[in-house]
Amino acid sequence: MRWPSLVLCCLVSVSLVAFPHPLAATAADTAARANSYDQAWRDGADGWVARAKAILSGGNQVPGLVLWLGDSLTRDPALGAWAQRGAGKTASDTAITNWMHAGLSPQGIDSIDGFALATPYICSARSYTVGDGMGAWDFMGTSGMPALTDPSLARQTLQDCSRYNNGLDLTTILSAIPKAQFAIPLVNLLGTNPADLTNFTQMLNLLIANHIVPIISTYTYRDIPSFNLLVDQYNVALKQLAQTMKLPLMDLNAEMLARVPYQDWGVRYLSDGVHYTNGGGGYTSTSDPYADGGDPATHATGAALTYNGYGLRGWLAVQKMKQIKALVIGGGTPPAAPRNVRIVR
Repeated sequence: MRWPSLVLCCLVSVSLVAFPHPLAATAADTAARANSYDQAWRDGADGWVARAKAILSGGNQVPGLVLWLGDSLTRDPALGAWAQRGAGKTASDTAITNWMHAGLSPQGIDSIDGFALATPYICSARSYTVGDGMGAWDFMGTSGMPALTDPSLARQTLQDCSRYNNGLDLTTILSAIPKAQFAIPLVNLLGTNPADLTNFTQMLNLLIANHIVPIISTYTYRDIPSFNLLVDQYNVALKQLAQTMKLPLMDLNAEMLARVPYQDWGVRYLSDGVHYTNGGGGYTSTSDPYADGGDPATHATGAALTYNGYGLRGWLAVQKMKQIKALVIGGGTPPAAPRNVRIVR
């Protein structure tokens, strides 16, 4: 059984309780903690840093191009709004978002801004890299879009909304768009067996074969307790796969839980019980993430990112890319990883 995002949004009910005051930000809500979940397999000859360097070697990629591949949890323009034009960026934030071409390359099939390739949708149910309800199996051959290696045919197909309104194929995507260095796939889970990552692993291997470093992210809870049990299984498998394949990891679910208790997600992080919020509490998708309880000196987030699920996800990716660029490519020093951090669930 698959769980299409847009179907599930119709099955949930969201609390309408208002929270007039921001949740208290904590000094631990930092980029350093967010970047520490893969620390156990980061360094050394068999770590993800060395693995990423090996993947990139020999490729002819666009520096800083990061693809977002996923389902409707990746569709909202709020995902990249802060990176593209947001307030409160530190000098290192600005340097990395410029390197990622965020807001510097208009949406189109030739864009080198991964946020622009992902959002907004160019068809009613998909963009160049994101489609409603899509799982790894869709990207690997079951969505109806053919797998094309000829760049000209791939470009025509990827822009064809009449025949492929909600169809995407990873081979075709990679043949049609500029060559990326990194990709963040976050795709729907397989409801009958969330720990089955066969198709997802195929996605990762195809990316790697194209000199693209995958960055694995955990999936996130919804307002459906039974679904969240599947998410737990999925996330355990994803984290194990990241360690086994020696790939970088972002634990999005853990970072959301660290800032907002799950019982408050219905008005803080989930707009409809499934998809993320893009602002609230007087904050917008481009608000300063370090204001009102945060600290730009330590890249600790404040109140704005307790109201903006899409924004938090985008901010986390920016911080992860800052670390990856420093360690894998060079040209900067990432924040030190925290020690003895305990996240209360």
